Amino acid sequence: MKKLSLILLLSCFVSLTRTNAQVLYAYDRVGKTLVKHHITNFEGSPYLTPGWVKGAVKLSDGVTVKDLDLKYNVKDDKIFFKGNSGEVMEFVKSVNEFVLDLRDAQGNFSSVRYKKGYTNIAKISPEAYLEVLTDGKAQLLKRTVRSVLSSREFTTPVKTETMVENTRFYLVLEGKASEVKNEKKSILKILADKKDEIENYINANNLTFSSYIDLIIVVEHYNSLQSASNIN
Repeated sequence: MKKLSLILLLSCFVSLTRTNAQVLYAYDRVGKTLVKHHITNFEGSPYLTPGWVKGAVKLSDGVTVKDLDLKYNVKDDKIFFKGNSGEVMEFVKSVNEFVLDLRDAQGNFSSVRYKKGYTNIAKISPEAYLEVLTDGKAQLLKRTVRSVLSSREFTTPVKTETMVENTRFYLVLEGKASEVKNEKKSILKILADKKDEIENYINANNLTFSSYIDLIIVVEHYNSLQSASNIN
């Protein structure tokens, strides 16, 4: 009878915790939140940032929750938030969008926005988060995937696990999504309706596409051309 009472008590505790916190990850037999250890003994990290960062989320019901401590697991493509006791917690409701406030090496803040729900990108699940680099008539997206690569030297039994990263860019224009490479030829092919203007802009500003920042600059310029056309 005592054992049955204890089980019922714990069940009630777990139920109340779920209702009040509106979050659920996992619970052990005494109701303690379990932190899932994704990977151990490897080189690199599955997380976008080494620690918690401030941000906001937009849930599937349209509710926006701000001023949260967030952590994005790139490998598992999941966003977590810090519980009241510092534990890693997962949202009960699906997160459609989230914004992270990041600090660069000089201490400057910048916001990065991730969104899911894209149904027109080949080989990309609608549940996958993509970083929105620029918005407008043309939307530039970045998809980052991290995976574990295992290797072992022939002369040693020790296995090394390394986190490797793969990045792809996509341009959504008039409902059509196309993969775009970080190079002049690729972006000109997609933005064909403004090819001459875009090419002149690239040459005039000496854009070399040594980083994807140049890709962002070009797409933002394309959107500004479209806005000007609409005004005229």
